[in-house]
Amino acid sequence: MGVDLPLGVDLEIRRPLTHIEGLAERCFAPQERERWYALPPTRRLAAFFDVWTRKEAFMKAVGRGLGLGLTRCVLAADENPRWETIPDSCGRPDEWLLRDLDLAENVSATLCARAPNIHWQLRDIEQALK
Repeated sequence: MGVDLPLGVDLEIRRPLTHIEGLAERCFAPQERERWYALPPTRRLAAFFDVWTRKEAFMKAVGRGLGLGLTRCVLAADENPRWETIPDSCGRPDEWLLRDLDLAENVSATLCARAPNIHWQLRDIEQALK
């Protein structure tokens, strides 16, 4: 839950995709594709879903969906996820927090919020409701 700030979360179970290269071609910016193809084939599936959930969480946070353009939102080549480029209508890249969530093996999940310095915590909903 978020209070008074744009917030998006996405999670995906990493599963084999028959046309993963085609999806990367359509959904990744050129520099993202280049980095993705440079990975060993055994790491590409997890990397694909990591990039996908980061972009999806951002689309949800800005409330524009896929129409915003996945290739217009470019992730930096850093160890820690952050935006290199986003559409001008979404503000500056440094205004956004991106955090990968460690939920389970074979799951990619990301939280995105327009508040780079917020305090956040991941809680088990069952425990929170007790």
